[in-house]
Amino acid sequence: MLISFRFSNYKSYKDETIFTTVCGDLKDLEENFSQIQNYKLLKSSIFIGANGSGKSNLIQAVQKFQAILQNSINIEKQKSYPHEPFFLDEKTKEKATFFEIEFFDLLASIIERSFKEITALILAIASQSKSSNFDISEKSKIAPE
Repeated sequence: MLISFRFSNYKSYKDETIFTTVCGDLKDLEENFSQIQNYKLLKSSIFIGANGSGKSNLIQAVQKFQAILQNSINIEKQKSYPHEPFFLDEKTKEKATFFEIEFFDLLASIIERSFKEITALILAIASQSKSSNFDISEKSKIAPE
């Protein structure tokens, strides 16, 4: 069950953005949340906002992070992911995109995964090296060893 998803420097999101399912001190409507350990988590969420406010980009950030994790072993697929930094600031084009997810697994233990997406420049350099190995571990950047 999702606890939080955090990301920055992705499409229309420059600063760190956190989507969380943690409830506040909600006393009503107990059927709408689950109690897991010390967490009271919403069972569902909706995104409401004006056109162009970033709802689709939030969903796309989750989808991109999922695709990166699913294909983390296949470096050829990694090369095909376009770097999509915040597009209204020239300074962010060279900075990494950050993704992090926190969730409970089926055994109700907290799992946290994070990933800093490297820029197209680093991918281009890595693709030129035939012997590059990549470390895709918890809280790491993809970088040649």
